[in-house]
Amino acid sequence: MTVCSPAVCSPAVCRPAFRRQSARVTLFRRLKAVLRTLLVLSMTANQVTAHAFSIWLAGGGIRGGMTYGQTDEFGYYVTENKVTIPDFHATILHLLGLDHEQLTYRHGGRDHRLTDVHGHVLKEIRA
Repeated sequence: MTVCSPAVCSPAVCRPAFRRQSARVTLFRRLKAVLRTLLVLSMTANQVTAHAFSIWLAGGGIRGGMTYGQTDEFGYYVTENKVTIPDFHATILHLLGLDHEQLTYRHGGRDHRLTDVHGHVLKEIRA
């Protein structure tokens, strides 16, 4: 990479370096815009227990750099901010732009919601 100084700077040397730097900035801005709309989800479950599991979320309207909920020292039981599966589904549907209360399907002559009657959107983790 060529470093431009007032003594050495010429259009043939400075313009390509400036174009590369501006291209990097433009690429970074485009990637940031994509990450704002992209929802990344990774889930790990403890094989021994079904009482607690961990989910890693990024982008798509999730507040960054936070932890929500806590388990005991063995990772067996939830001790703080328990999130149920219907709550998690309602939150994901909300982040995808769907209203989980309006999203129903008919089965056995009755309308069912994907989140049943228990789902609530977790407003604390939204950006």
